[in-house]
Amino acid sequence: MPWPYHEKHLQNILNFLFEIEEDIPMEAADDWRDDLLRTEGWYHRQQLATALPLAYQNYCQHIELGLPLDAQGKKRNHVEHVRNVHWQHILRGRELCGEPKNFEF
Repeated sequence: MPWPYHEKHLQNILNFLFEIEEDIPMEAADDWRDDLLRTEGWYHRQQLATALPLAYQNYCQHIELGLPLDAQGKKRNHVEHVRNVHWQHILRGRELCGEPKNFEF
């Protein structure tokens, strides 16, 4: 039975596995190419399982601090955002002290 994936895909898997600097167990299959495909999948799942707790912690920290979340990885004007958050806290503090909610000290 012919292997269902293109040989270029197999070469990409081999290149990827050769670049990994750790020993990883091979997944068993009837065809050695399927072994490689399963092993690559296992490795990606392991890396994802390792990264998810840190990503979730980062997400929670952004929510707690009021920082913008940016799934696209685009740079936002972080300085402007932090400045606005600080201004809001200062104005809220002035309001709680019975002072006018402005910057006219």
